[in-house]
Amino acid sequence: MRLFFLVAAIFLFTSCAHEPKSLSLDQSRAYVGSALVSSTEFKTPKEDEELFAKHCPIFVIEDENKSYNKIGEPKIKRVVQDKLEAYVDSTSAKIYTQKRTFMTEKGTYTNLIYRVHFEKVPYMLMPFHVAAGKNVGLLVVVTLNDKNLPVLITTVHTCGCYISIIPTNHLEKNAFPVNWKPVPKYRYGEKLAGILNYPGGEGNHPTIYLRKQTHRVSDVFIEDKEHVEQKFDIVKMEMVPIEKLEHLKIVGEDEKASLYYTDLNKGYVRNALKPFEFLFISPWAFDMNVGVDKKYAPSRELHSRFYTSLNVAYRQESDMWNFVRFLKFWGWNL
Repeated sequence: MRLFFLVAAIFLFTSCAHEPKSLSLDQSRAYVGSALVSSTEFKTPKEDEELFAKHCPIFVIEDENKSYNKIGEPKIKRVVQDKLEAYVDSTSAKIYTQKRTFMTEKGTYTNLIYRVHFEKVPYMLMPFHVAAGKNVGLLVVVTLNDKNLPVLITTVHTCGCYISIIPTNHLEKNAFPVNWKPVPKYRYGEKLAGILNYPGGEGNHPTIYLRKQTHRVSDVFIEDKEHVEQKFDIVKMEMVPIEKLEHLKIVGEDEKASLYYTDLNKGYVRNALKPFEFLFISPWAFDMNVGVDKKYAPSRELHSRFYTSLNVAYRQESDMWNFVRFLKFWGWNL
């Protein structure tokens, strides 16, 4: 048993024990949001469409030529024994949008939530990826104040892993954590900005740089969209209301099904098992589905909360759905 945990520790923490490597962007393209596709089924108000477009993150991905590094479109197909299986089509890029508001003693805030999915984190020996598995996803949450100015940029994998909260120059000084300093922060082996500065004018977007294979956020900048388009070839991401993920047309059929399981494993993404995380992390995280991607939703709609801390004592406090409590848990005082 001791050997088991020793091996687990080696796999989990060696990647965090060195200075992060710079990205190789020679074969990179930038994924940029296009107009939000509203429909009679999932209607988005015009003012929300404008907000989603104005603040939509741009993704620059290392070695974008590999299919598993491309942002794709989740789909459902029927396989043997009439089972439904999810997969991500890397030939079609979609970004799914959701809006939520929350109130604190300081005011009213708006979360613009953007969700993207990838085919997989590949199974490899060198480098070994403990998070290997299919249908993985990433959330970017842009938090706006009552003036619709971005105050926080939050990134997290859709399993609740690798949480990062980066403030902007629009955040009030008394909202920062105690003893916080505006210097780069190390987060799970990556070195990210301590603060993001929005310049004046229009056209500035959070630009998320992602590592190949793992889709880890390696850097975040605020960049002018036109400047990004001059540096990289562009892939357009169609913006789609997030409700669509629960009404995906089954390939070759007229019926629809959810990306997420609706039975005992409700809320988990179909076919998103993480065997190595199950083997190495679940014994001490006390969660058999640790690392499995899930719906961003309240706990009543999930088999397990959207928690962002592996400490079992903080499952509720770190649940990202209750954003006020979540921020307080991580030290922020909005």
